[in-house]
Amino acid sequence: SQAYQAVLSGAMGQLMGNSPIWFFNSGWQQALNSEGSISMGILAKIFAPLKWWLLIPDASGTFLTNQKNRVNYPAAYASDGSFSLVYFTAGTLTINTNLLGGTKVNAYTIDPFSGTKTLMTGSPFAKSTASSFTKSGANSIGDSDWILLLEAVP
Repeated sequence: SQAYQAVLSGAMGQLMGNSPIWFFNSGWQQALNSEGSISMGILAKIFAPLKWWLLIPDASGTFLTNQKNRVNYPAAYASDGSFSLVYFTAGTLTINTNLLGGTKVNAYTIDPFSGTKTLMTGSPFAKSTASSFTKSGANSIGDSDWILLLEAVP
């Protein structure tokens, strides 16, 4: 969650610390397969196809309107209106999708531990100042963390 909090809040990247790897201590090869190491590869896989450099952090709550906790629910949208990302725990998000371009939005949930991207039932959705998106259930490792990706549909 800390990696997504940083990147969606304006950081230019993320580095995961792992002492055995830094110093090539005993066990460093096994540390390459640690949860932290693997999660950084998945983060890169999620962001690589996106124009991540266009992201504007939603510091004021004008995009993600029902969550005021920007640490636990970091959100950002692209300056060109093409997409947005929100890191959240299962539940309902209320989003001002009018900040995105196009006429509708496709909504995807992404499992931050496997990178699996799933189109949400009902996509594409009409744009609104209060669009609701709900995700329940556990991700691939049994946690309730998810990423919501919204993409503008022309």
